[in-house]
Amino acid sequence: MKAYCKLGYMEFLRNLGINLIIILELVLVLMSVIFTVSSVKSQLRYYLPLSDMLEGDGFYATPQTAIGGVKPEDFLLSEKDIREKYPQTKDVIAPTSFGASLRKDENVFYEFRGIGYDPVIIDNFKPILVSGKWLDSVDDDNTLHLVVSNNYNSVTTGDEFELTVGEPEKKLKVEIIGEVMDGAVIFKSPENLSDVTKIDSCFINYKLNDEKYVHQPVVIASQEELDKFDVYSYIDKCAFVSLKDGATNEEKEELKKALERAGGCKDMDDIKQNSLMDVKKDLIFLTPIVFGVLIFTVVTVICMSAINAKKQLRSYGIYYTCGSRWRQCIMISAFSSLITEVIACILSALVLVLAKSFGLLSETVIEFGLWQAVACAAVLVLNLITSVIMPIIIIGKTQPREIIKSNE
Repeated sequence: MKAYCKLGYMEFLRNLGINLIIILELVLVLMSVIFTVSSVKSQLRYYLPLSDMLEGDGFYATPQTAIGGVKPEDFLLSEKDIREKYPQTKDVIAPTSFGASLRKDENVFYEFRGIGYDPVIIDNFKPILVSGKWLDSVDDDNTLHLVVSNNYNSVTTGDEFELTVGEPEKKLKVEIIGEVMDGAVIFKSPENLSDVTKIDSCFINYKLNDEKYVHQPVVIASQEELDKFDVYSYIDKCAFVSLKDGATNEEKEELKKALERAGGCKDMDDIKQNSLMDVKKDLIFLTPIVFGVLIFTVVTVICMSAINAKKQLRSYGIYYTCGSRWRQCIMISAFSSLITEVIACILSALVLVLAKSFGLLSETVIEFGLWQAVACAAVLVLNLITSVIMPIIIIGKTQPREIIKSNE
């Protein structure tokens, strides 16, 4: 095996010119695959994290506390409320509202609209930040960590405040750990039930100069921290509520009526169908691009392997004449191709890192995750397989002497 590696390396150096071209082509293919997979995944970015909820039996609800006709006894203010009153409930995913009057000193304070996110939202819907970090990487200390939207008060990452919480009242230290980019997408409660037709309806592009948001800059907190520090919060107009497996029709109807009394609800299946219909339209639009990249990838890989094999024919003939078998020659070719793949992977990673560090990807859907890794691995495996098969096809039944003479 060590001998194959050494000979493969020697073959790589012997054909360095063509190998450099192959490396650049392979980088281009890998980047094209990453861009395409990222585009496809972006069409599912809202649906996939909530797919278990959307595909189960349940409701989208708009529990409210300030609407005519909702009696105090019908309020469903928290996940705990819903679970305790209706044990047939399986999961509840809901952003909450909380008072966020942040005091700098005795004379200076700022009013924000507080939004609490549960772990599912925090882990799956990270907005673009202009500074700081997101709520999924906070320190476990005696501080409430907040991410702030763009605002006219110039409150930004690193600022510290006090917030009055609890009963009896106490002062809580607050730290701004990040700032959301103006225009970034955030998970936010729609104003009315009729505004929600699909999962995308629960996301907005938060812009400071938008008249709908100019008077309510927001701070976002982890619901777990809000509960930990006894910060009062309540579900505000947005809750995904699923039923346990095996729940009876009577239990489903009971929960539905309770959610309707609390503000209104829609069947989860309606949200799912509308969401999937929207996703399908986007994917149909991307289909020609996907097939174009696929064809480009296959043709490029085959051509690269054919050129490389043709360039190495003389070496194959010499190795065979010196006692090696075609199988051993092909192993040498495979190791040479493996070297080009490793270098291409390093260059592709470098391109992504540099693009990210210079902020070139901040306003795009391009990312590198599991889906992109699997797609790139498939391209590399295809390239390696063709690098093994192509010499066999080209050599065929040609004798080593003929190969050497034809390449003199």
